[in-house]
Amino acid sequence: MDIFTLSYKEPLETIVNMTGNTIDKLNAVFELNQFLKKENQAILKQVMAIFYKEENLIYKQRLNYRIKDLLTPYLSRILIQGIEEGSIDHADAGEAADLIVQLVFSSRDRLIEELMKPERDVKVMNNVVKTYQQCLERMLAVPEGSLKVLSTGYFEDFTEFS
Repeated sequence: MDIFTLSYKEPLETIVNMTGNTIDKLNAVFELNQFLKKENQAILKQVMAIFYKEENLIYKQRLNYRIKDLLTPYLSRILIQGIEEGSIDHADAGEAADLIVQLVFSSRDRLIEELMKPERDVKVMNNVVKTYQQCLERMLAVPEGSLKVLSTGYFEDFTEFS
């Protein structure tokens, strides 16, 4: 799993340093996330099947800490830019980044619960993502619909979880 989480590091650095506004950078982070998860869905299925067993929850928690340690600094830097350019209304970029990661974990857990079902409901999964996106947009005080957390049809393409 370290290889997978570390595969984010270089692209995240590129996103943080690219020219563009904060919304563009946040959307680039979401696109990166989609791409890497789609490309690695067979591995993810195996990992999630292990991590989501009750006896292995400590490993899932450790993974959450690693992901948080990886993502929070990059998100903070993007949010600082947004605060400075006036596109994001938030008092503390670090706290906002931490909260975003916590929302990611909560949404991810709900989505994986649905993905692991023999008869998953794509509508439920899309609603989870829509709610997550609305929470982010409201928390950051950005225009509704400006963040693109997932592309249309994303879950339909997750064939390895079928």
